[in-house]
Amino acid sequence: YVYRIAMVNEDGFVVEYNWNKLLERCRELGAYPVAQLISAVLYDGNKDGLLSMLSGLLDVPSVFDSGHIREGVVVRVDSAPTFVALKYKSHLFGILEGYVKDDVAVVDMEEAS
Repeated sequence: YVYRIAMVNEDGFVVEYNWNKLLERCRELGAYPVAQLISAVLYDGNKDGLLSMLSGLLDVPSVFDSGHIREGVVVRVDSAPTFVALKYKSHLFGILEGYVKDDVAVVDMEEAS
């Protein structure tokens, strides 16, 4: 599931796709974007309030498979001068993921190159 698409332009700069362009490109490629849970939240500088809101989105089943926990959420900031995407993983997922990372026989897809 796609939460970010970027390209390197002819000048060597990374250009991030905004959410609408990402959705359009996913349609063209036949790829699946991550589910959009909420939109247009105005951040007022209250970090604890933001984390509380995000935590409220985590302790529920995955939107893709109700038999699985929700891994986390991605916060996209498309209106900033520089694109920002932050992953906020659920505590339970972090614990479960930690067990797998302790097994040297398991290759972590996010860290493999």
